Amino acid sequence: MSFFHAPVWREQGPRNPLTLVDVGASGGADPRWSEAAPNLRVIGFDADRRAGAGDSGSMTYLTAAVYRERARLTFHLTRKQEGSSIFEPNRAFLDRFPDAARFDIVETASVEADTLDAQLASAGLTDIDFLKIDAQGCELAILEGAASALQRSIVGLQLEVEFGEMYRGQPLFAEVDQFARRFGFVLFDLCPVHWKRRLGIGLGGPKGQLIFAEALYLRDLESLSALVAGLESDDARRAKLLHALSVCWLYGYLDYAQEILDAHKGQFSAVELAGLERGLRQSPDWSGRLPQFPGRTWLARVFGRLHRLLVTAEHGWATGGPRLGNR
Repeated sequence: MSFFHAPVWREQGPRNPLTLVDVGASGGADPRWSEAAPNLRVIGFDADRRAGAGDSGSMTYLTAAVYRERARLTFHLTRKQEGSSIFEPNRAFLDRFPDAARFDIVETASVEADTLDAQLASAGLTDIDFLKIDAQGCELAILEGAASALQRSIVGLQLEVEFGEMYRGQPLFAEVDQFARRFGFVLFDLCPVHWKRRLGIGLGGPKGQLIFAEALYLRDLESLSALVAGLESDDARRAKLLHALSVCWLYGYLDYAQEILDAHKGQFSAVELAGLERGLRQSPDWSGRLPQFPGRTWLARVFGRLHRLLVTAEHGWATGGPRLGNR
């Protein structure tokens, strides 16, 4: 059973859609979000004109650059579209790994950037729920320009964070993490990507250096409660809680969803509460876990070792972790 089948969600969804803002939207929204349709609204931003723009149903994609302030920036378009950035690729670092040519700058463009807060305000979007940023080193600057949305409405973040300096002068994970925590967000998961050195692809195990990761942040319970309490109406408070619960469900954190629901029981009627709890408890078991039995730990070790022997690196040098979340 899907959480989105709960009667209160079906009643609230058309009036208060779950809103995802996707910055660096050229790859499209994560497929998991389609489960929230038809009560889902997606607003995409991408500074690379090759990503395209336009509307598609509940999805709106804009060719626009967002930054910490209104400014004119130089945008470096690389051979591989997804590598384009306002930061110049750090070839002294990248050339130590295979296929660095995908970061060749094929063109530069001058772009007018604005803050995400200003862009959302001009579009009449004062209440968004989730922010995904994949902006090749510009994540911190975009977050700084979204401080108002972070403070008043966002319940979750999915960010690409770098551990190696892929772009000259870019902020790394520690700075991004520190900024997100200031607004009450806590790190729930990382999906890491490792690269092997060009000169030693065939040496050792499949993993090389940790280069970047997808990071999932959710607003902690105290911060979420304060955000909800500050909203002006019961309808707005109920909608925000439903959206926070929905994000937890989409990423498979049902334990946290239950904790949120338990802390805010007063916002829902007994019938609504029962429907929401049923939606959580009847959700599929995404863990695939087997029950306890003698020899289970030994088998886990054997199959874990077998997995390490069988895993292959993409193109022989890049390995990635599983998808974010429990699903």
